[in-house]
Amino acid sequence: MALVKGKKHTVFHYLIVFLFSLMKSLVGSLIWCLILIVGIILFLKFKTPFNLILGGPLVLVSGGMIINSIATAFFALVSPKYNKAICFICSSN
Repeated sequence: MALVKGKKHTVFHYLIVFLFSLMKSLVGSLIWCLILIVGIILFLKFKTPFNLILGGPLVLVSGGMIINSIATAFFALVSPKYNKAICFICSSN
């Protein structure tokens, strides 16, 4: 059910969606930063091949997900089409 049916994507929607996207990406980035730290600790230990097998992919995946989370917030800020597409106020269920 859409909260505002038949109306255009307004500045209010733009701000709410941007703030929601920013908070979501910051929380996601914080979680991925913690996983990145664990991966770095495992990778730098370097006592067994097991540490490299787990640490390397953790560092790579979490680094990529941090960039992805930040890019989502950036796109929500600079791209009105992206912002309108992810708007949870305008969308209908």
